[in-house]
Amino acid sequence: MCALGTKVIRKNTIQSNGTRNLIRAMEKHGVRRFVCETSLDVGDSKGQLGPVFRYLVRTTFLRNIFADKELQEQIIRSSSLDWVIVRPAMLTDGPKTGSYRAFFAANETGKREVSRADVADFMLKQVTDDSFLRKTPGLSY
Repeated sequence: MCALGTKVIRKNTIQSNGTRNLIRAMEKHGVRRFVCETSLDVGDSKGQLGPVFRYLVRTTFLRNIFADKELQEQIIRSSSLDWVIVRPAMLTDGPKTGSYRAFFAANETGKREVSRADVADFMLKQVTDDSFLRKTPGLSY
């Protein structure tokens, strides 16, 4: 399980290098399942957090963080592991509800937020569930 993150907005490789190190160790020791949290609006989910986020927040304040998340996902996809990349919407500090949606279409409406507790619940389930193996489910209410 990996939920690396940073609040450092200058260019950095905290998430990609950390993930690379985790994958090397897992491959060396025969650990197969890798569940990683990145973010909605990475990879083929670009635009799912809306135009204000995509064109203002992502391209200015979070530009470097999201560039590293893109690299992080490339590293995971190129590994030999059985992986699930979890892409939560905007994170909140709300309670675990268990009533989130996973793998929704880009044109679906609904809240684009999810609690950290519900993300943790979903990620823990992916350790033994093959439903999203080698997929990148978005997570939201």
